[in-house]
Amino acid sequence: MASYAETGHANVLTAVTDGAPDIADIDGPPEGYTWEDISYVVGGFNWKAHFIDNEGYLITGDGTQYNLYNRLFDLGDEWVAYHAGEEGARAEYTCGSCHTTGYVPLGHQNNMPGIVGQWAEDGVGCEACHGPGGNHVNDPYLVAMEVETDSRLCLDCHVRSETSEIVSAGTLISHTVDYQAPQAAKHRVTDCVTCHDPHMNTVHQRGNPVKVECESCHLDKAQNTKFASFRHASCTDCHMPNLMTAAVATSHSGDVSSHLMSINPSQIEQFTADGVFTQPYLSLNTACRGCHSEDGFATPLSDEALMEMATGYHDPDLANTVRNSRQ
Repeated sequence: MASYAETGHANVLTAVTDGAPDIADIDGPPEGYTWEDISYVVGGFNWKAHFIDNEGYLITGDGTQYNLYNRLFDLGDEWVAYHAGEEGARAEYTCGSCHTTGYVPLGHQNNMPGIVGQWAEDGVGCEACHGPGGNHVNDPYLVAMEVETDSRLCLDCHVRSETSEIVSAGTLISHTVDYQAPQAAKHRVTDCVTCHDPHMNTVHQRGNPVKVECESCHLDKAQNTKFASFRHASCTDCHMPNLMTAAVATSHSGDVSSHLMSINPSQIEQFTADGVFTQPYLSLNTACRGCHSEDGFATPLSDEALMEMATGYHDPDLANTVRNSRQ
C-alpha cells in the first residue's frame, strides 16, 4: 500500500481541504486564485497539474496549467496555457471515469455543476482495478479479491483514441494514444502487467516498477548486437524512446516513453507526409537520431548509414562486426 500511494494512480485527483493540498511540487494555484477557490487538483504528479474551481469547472486560459520541473530537459517549473485564450470558459470536468473510483455518470460530485458524474473515492484506488472489496474485508478467506490481468482494463483509460491510427501532436504524439501499440504487434500475446507492476511507480524508482527486464524474453537480441561494445544504451533507449508528450518536450523528444517498440530499419521519417499520423512502428529518426545526430553524444550518421547499421542489428551472424570509439 505504501508503494501504491506514491504512484500516479493514487495521485491523479486530489481534493483541496483545509488549505493547500498535500502536493509538494506545487507552490500555489493559478494567479488570481487562492486555495480556498480550488476544489480539486488534477495531476500534480511528475508531469503537470490542472485546477478545478469550487463550482467544479476546470480553470482555463493563459497561465492555468502548471508544468512540473523535468530534470531531463531542464524544463518546466512554470505556468503555461491550458486552452489558451479561453479564460472563463467554464470547462466541465468529465474525466471522473478514469480519475476516480466508483464513478457513475449521473449527477454532480458534491453538487458542483461543473463536475459530470459522482464517485466514491478520489484517484484510482484498489477497487478501480480489483472490483468491490467490502465482502473481501468481511471474510478475506472466503471471498478473494479479483485480480484482473487483461490489458483491456488498462487500455480503458490509457487509450483515448477511437481509431487504431495514431494521430500526431506536432513532432511528437499524445501520451493518450500510444499504448494500444503493443496489442497490434508481437507483444499482443502479453499483458501490461507482464512487464509492469501497477503498485510501483516508474518515476521515483522506489522498488522495481518493471517486473521483468527485456532480456528475460529477448536474451538472444541483447547478446547479439552489431556494436562490439554497446555500453551506453539500454534496450529501452532505442525501442522505447520518448516519442510521447504529456507536459514538456524538445523538438525531438517528449517526456513519456513510447510503446511502439518495433523498429523499421528502412523507415527514416516517423510521421506520414502530411504530418497527421505516426507510423505504426519506430522510425530511425526516432529510435536512433536522439543520439546519432549533431546534437547527440554519439557519432552522427547519414540516413544511408543508419539504415545500413539498423538492418540486421541483432543478427547473430553480424554480432560484434562494428567498432567505433563514440558508439
